[in-house]
Amino acid sequence: MRHKQTRSFTPMILAIMAMIAILLGMGSKTSPTHKSALATTVMPQQKSVATPLELNQSYLLDVLRTHPKKEVSEVLWQKIAARDLRVRGLDDPSASGRFRPTPIMDSHGNLIKLMGTLHVPLALIDRARRGEPSNKSYLQFVLLHESVHYEQIASGRFSSEVILNPSTSLEECVAGWNLEREAYYRECQFAMSIGQDSIIRSYCSTLEPEAFDQNLYKVLRQDRTDNCSTFWEAELQK
Repeated sequence: MRHKQTRSFTPMILAIMAMIAILLGMGSKTSPTHKSALATTVMPQQKSVATPLELNQSYLLDVLRTHPKKEVSEVLWQKIAARDLRVRGLDDPSASGRFRPTPIMDSHGNLIKLMGTLHVPLALIDRARRGEPSNKSYLQFVLLHESVHYEQIASGRFSSEVILNPSTSLEECVAGWNLEREAYYRECQFAMSIGQDSIIRSYCSTLEPEAFDQNLYKVLRQDRTDNCSTFWEAELQK
């Protein structure tokens, strides 16, 4: 008897179970979404925050592009855009800037194309971006200075070896002095033209040739450990 009753109720039990499953399925579709899931769905995607390094890189490129002197904003900027000139940050806080030429020569030793790398201290860029307007002015001075070195090599007036492998020969010492004197002189001219020469007064207090050379010698001898500084001093005393 129990077996017969079980058989007779089986279809009804199955029908009830199917109805419950349907109701549960409908309930799952209309049940409230968990708050965290909803937040994940509708929350707009946050933009990544630029790192200080990325901010400094962007700032430096903007200073190069908008520099008041065409030697920088046109010549250097075009070379950077053409990827003939790379820009790299320097970790050395004592350095102010550095141009490292990479000359492309033909089989006869003639300059075909000048490429290279412009090194700018990261600390200098960061101070210019965060600090007073005078910090930006100093960065502009450094970029102009290095643009002069680029032009000196690109024009063929100076050999890249004067920068890459300076020697203590008389010829190289003379070339090294003339190369730096021209760059510093034009840097000082620019600083004076915008009334910011007080920032670099140690070597830009005057453009009078004799006094300017004496001030420049004090700057250049600090970075030289060869005999050129001795030669320069002797020449200035004549």
